[in-house]
Amino acid sequence: MPAVVGYLDDLPYVLIREGYNSSYEYAQRIRADITAFVRRLSNVPHYQIDNPFYERYGKRLWYAFFKRKGAPQTTWYVFFEKRRGLIIVHHISNNWTEGQYIR
Repeated sequence: MPAVVGYLDDLPYVLIREGYNSSYEYAQRIRADITAFVRRLSNVPHYQIDNPFYERYGKRLWYAFFKRKGAPQTTWYVFFEKRRGLIIVHHISNNWTEGQYIR
């Protein structure tokens, strides 16, 4: 999805601008870790989400989550659709921005 690609492209700049990271290289590593996780989505536990908050991103969404070793206080969530054997990512977020809607 173009919005997800844009999100990942912008993420290092946002992390620096918002003060979450002080170096662009470290922020790029976060993006790389998220991208690597997305590539493994079919092999990690995932859960169906039925919260109406997420209907803006699509119907019948699933999500998977992970924590980076370097930042265990942050949980990253990847929301996706399973369609004809494909996984289509619709949204990426973390517990600081949308975690209250997950559970």
